[in-house]
Order: sequence, then C-alpha cells, then structure tokens
Amino acid sequence: MDPPAERIRLRGWASLRQRAFPSDAAVPPYASLPAEAESFEARSFVEARYASGEALEITISGELAGEALVWRKGAYEQRPSRISFDPALRELSFAFLGKASELRVGQQRLAWGVLDVVKVNDVANARD
Repeated sequence: MDPPAERIRLRGWASLRQRAFPSDAAVPPYASLPAEAESFEARSFVEARYASGEALEITISGELAGEALVWRKGAYEQRPSRISFDPALRELSFAFLGKASELRVGQQRLAWGVLDVVKVNDVANARD
C-alpha cells in the first residue's frame, strides 16, 4: 500500500482601483480628495491549505489592503502624501488527525449553515 500523498491547495484574488480627479472638474463632496490627486486602492486575499496524508492539515489565509494618494505632476512635486496598509490574518489552524480522535488548534472560520434569504449568523455574529 502506498503512503498517503501530500496535497497543497492555493487560491486567492486581487483587485486594483484607481480614481482620478482632474484639476478643472468639481470634486464630489464625498471624495475628500484634492482636485489634483489620484487615489489607488489595492486588495488581495490568499488562502493556502496543506495536508500530509491523513494525519496533518495546516490552513492559513489572510487579506492585505492598501491605499495611496498621489499628487499629480506640478502639484506638490508629485510625492505621495498618504500611504496605508491594512494586513489581516483571517485563519491559521493546525489539525492533527488520528484514527479515534482529532485535535484542532488555531483561529478557524467555520460556516454555520446556509439560509436562502437572510444570513442571520453573519449579521449577529460576523466573526467567529
């Protein structure tokens, strides 16, 4: 009989959004940006799962969000005036699986079930 195989699963996504406000256009009041600036927003999510046969599972996932406000050429020498990053570890867990028992340690995201219309658990207890 062959030994159990190791499995690695990696998935994720990334997005980038740019907003530019020309100097001769009216800036919307909700924007809170000067007229000669550009805003860049980036978000990414990565999840990795590792399984070594039937005995060990490791899961890690996280998000990274960032924002930069850049002045246009001629406006304050085109230097960044605000850069921010917001990393978040969503899940990190280790599972040791035996024939009669299992031990799970770490921060886990568990789904409580699915409703057709309203997801009550997501609203009342958004982070478990």
